[in-house]
Amino acid sequence: MAKYIPEPGISSLVGASLADLDGPQELLEASSEPSEGFCCSANIDHCISYLNEEVVGLGLAPLCAEGGFDLRALVNGTWALLRHYREALAKLGAMEAEELRRAGELGYLRGRQSKLKGQVEACEREIAAVQSKEQQLQTKNKELLTLLKGEKDEVAKLLATLASRGAQHRHEVRRKEQELSRLKEKMSQQLMDKRDRRAAMEILNSLGRADGRRATWKTGKSLSKKEEEMFRSLLAAQEKQLQELMLENAELKRLLAQRRQDVGGLLGEDGVAVSTAQGGEGEPAPEGTCSSDATQEQLTRSIQDQWCSHVESLGCQAMPSGSQGYEAEGGDHVISVTDHDKEIMKLKAEIEDSQQLIALQQQCFQEQLIAAANSELPANLRDSYFLEEQQRLQEEQEAFQQQKRAFQEERQNFTEAAIRLGRERKQFEEERALLLKQHFLSTMAGLGPRDPGRRQSAPLAAQAAEQEILPQPKKWNKPTYTPYPKANTPAVLVRGRHLAASPTTPSTAELLRVLKLIPDNGPPPPVQSNDQRESHKDTACQTESEDIWPVSGDLLDHFLDSSF
Repeated sequence: MAKYIPEPGISSLVGASLADLDGPQELLEASSEPSEGFCCSANIDHCISYLNEEVVGLGLAPLCAEGGFDLRALVNGTWALLRHYREALAKLGAMEAEELRRAGELGYLRGRQSKLKGQVEACEREIAAVQSKEQQLQTKNKELLTLLKGEKDEVAKLLATLASRGAQHRHEVRRKEQELSRLKEKMSQQLMDKRDRRAAMEILNSLGRADGRRATWKTGKSLSKKEEEMFRSLLAAQEKQLQELMLENAELKRLLAQRRQDVGGLLGEDGVAVSTAQGGEGEPAPEGTCSSDATQEQLTRSIQDQWCSHVESLGCQAMPSGSQGYEAEGGDHVISVTDHDKEIMKLKAEIEDSQQLIALQQQCFQEQLIAAANSELPANLRDSYFLEEQQRLQEEQEAFQQQKRAFQEERQNFTEAAIRLGRERKQFEEERALLLKQHFLSTMAGLGPRDPGRRQSAPLAAQAAEQEILPQPKKWNKPTYTPYPKANTPAVLVRGRHLAASPTTPSTAELLRVLKLIPDNGPPPPVQSNDQRESHKDTACQTESEDIWPVSGDLLDHFLDSSF
């Protein structure tokens, strides 16, 4: 240790040499020469003092003590510096590793950020495309709403037209009813005018009855009363049947208008919902659109076939009754074929309009489906768009099935009513023919030979004797009468027709010849007195009143055929 302690002379020299230097920087610059080191024999003391200052500055034990330079302190300080150096190197390595790790994480984050930016840009582009498609769908929806509004306006116009036509039809029906009532009053007045206004006739050799009353003659008056009662009963039955038919016709027309309105509204307004719902169900697969088109075509075809079959059945039922009516009296039949033709044309036009509207709605909906399929939306969102339409489609299908069943029932009822009406008309024709046959047989029986045991008055007995002498009269045909001169009194009309040739009162022979009781070339009967002429006049009037019955029967047939 002593040898390292510098001598006083040396230290003074070292201090002098170091004092010439300005500071540590100059010492470092001086020691940085390549030929010399940091410490040499000349500046060892100065280097030791410098190291001592540096060591003290670093917080280590000083190298120089009071006695001089301490080598142990130098060794300890050097060891401490080495330890600090190693720790610093270790910390530096850790810091470099941390820096490298952070640099790698920063690069990863930058790459992730670039990827996220690309995804954000792609999402923005998809959002822009979806917004543009949504705008297109909104414009199409507005166009469909305008079309729907126009169709609703057209339906309202058609309803107004139907209402006006219904009012016109009701006015015509009331007018026909008034005409019918006037004709009935006129017919009843004509029947009342048939009362006999002739003078009373004296009855000779009258036969008494058990009840003390006088027997009545079978004159035209009693026959007219029975005929009037029969006519009244027939008219009452026909009026009742006519009222029932009018009520049934009004009810059927109301139901037909209601069914037409329901079918028009269903095909016009719900076509969009039906096609939308069917398209929504079949949207994931392309076959759904085809199935919806086939369903719409099948529905339209079934409705059209039902209408055609219904109209054909009604036409087939109406033709026989119409031919019978025209063969009988030439009047109108119950079911008018022209009216059915008009209804068929109207229904065909409405079906064509509905088909065009359905085709337009299907085309718009297919465009919407194509646009929705190209939008690349998720499957769950795509199905949620058509949930409401599917529910509404089910409800509309149930309502349509109910309306279809009700329409089938109404059509069956209408067909049964038409068949029943035809049968009743046929039965009425048979009853009328039977009644005419019975009347004809009764009139022919009245012209047969009389009972020989019956007593007759003197003039009638003489007349019967003359007829026995005369040859047998020829069989005469019933004269035909036209129904148009019904406005005149029947007895006066027939009397004027037979007696128009002579302005004076005809004789008995002429009357018998006119009444076909004697042949035209037979001998004239003997001249009778004025009393006998008057009695024969009354007999002729009675016979003429009996001949008027077919005229009134023909008029009644013509009136009934024209009424129904």
